[in-house]
Amino acid sequence: MIKKQIASILTLSFLLCLNTVNAQEENDRLSDCLSTAGNTQSMRECIFEEVSVYDKKLNKYYKLILQEAKKENPEMANTFKQSQIAWLKFTEHNKNFYLSNSGTIYLVEADLNYLGYLQTRVKEFEAILNMYGIKVE
Repeated sequence: MIKKQIASILTLSFLLCLNTVNAQEENDRLSDCLSTAGNTQSMRECIFEEVSVYDKKLNKYYKLILQEAKKENPEMANTFKQSQIAWLKFTEHNKNFYLSNSGTIYLVEADLNYLGYLQTRVKEFEAILNMYGIKVE
């Protein structure tokens, strides 16, 4: 019973923090998966499935943006690369903050937090690609 309540609270906090407009399908998929997860590991597996989807998008979009930026200005491409490196370092340090706490629920919190950052970054990349006139999904 307590695990179900924790899962519900985590799901609710995740959905409230998410500020993407067209992510309802992903939210529903994750929410459905989390609501049936029976333990921490299965909750993490639900989150990892979503992370995988967004990670693929992020990598694809990164390559497209870098390609376009190189055409416009090599210095801009380098700045973009550096910003992505800094973002990756930030997310890693942030995850380590959560993982420095004891208790398995912090693993889930770290994963949800990373997923939120990943979704936001994908949206940023989609906006950049849109500025270049490249339509995504």
